[in-house]
Amino acid sequence: MKKQNVRQNAGQTALMENKSVSSKVTIRNSTTLIERSETGKEKQKPEPSDYEETFLRRHIMEKGVSVYVSQQIKDEIACIVGTITGNSLPLSAYIDNIIRHHLDTHRDEIDALFEQQFRKRFER
Repeated sequence: MKKQNVRQNAGQTALMENKSVSSKVTIRNSTTLIERSETGKEKQKPEPSDYEETFLRRHIMEKGVSVYVSQQIKDEIACIVGTITGNSLPLSAYIDNIIRHHLDTHRDEIDALFEQQFRKRFER
């Protein structure tokens, strides 16, 4: 049978067994699952953060078009994406993911504004 320890923590008693313990550590939008075993060795299992799953995923774009952004924005996102992904994600995929997220997040408000402007054109 495993040894149990009793520890006082903020006025509460917690029972702890000497076995593998997992914890999540988040550093700059990246979450890593760290598992410690009885031997004290750590095993790291990368777990993608919400940011990575939303913005840093690759997808196939059927047909692309040119869109202009300022040089400052291009340089900043090139640095971010290049550093985080090791230049494995094209800037176009990152920008496409950002715009898709924006449209999905604000769909109701965009639709309402669109409908409002559409009605104004025919009321004149």
